[in-house]
Amino acid sequence: EFGERRSFEDILIRRGDPIPADLPGPIYICTRNDDLESVIAQVPEEKRQDLVFMQNGQLEPLRQKYGLYDTTQACLWFALTR
Repeated sequence: EFGERRSFEDILIRRGDPIPADLPGPIYICTRNDDLESVIAQVPEEKRQDLVFMQNGQLEPLRQKYGLYDTTQACLWFALTR
């Protein structure tokens, strides 16, 4: 429901699924940092500016490596109490 307000239809894409080039709206990436390069490789070149990284950690070297200067990063921090 992320894109509902802007009339985008959300779809869930699992690891290994193709990412449609004609899908309108942002692509939210929620995966482990060590899986990011394989995910980026599956994103069509024309959709890479639509990436939104929802990660915990330093992504700047990876973004520079792939020229992803127009992407968005949401840094998520979680705390668990015991």
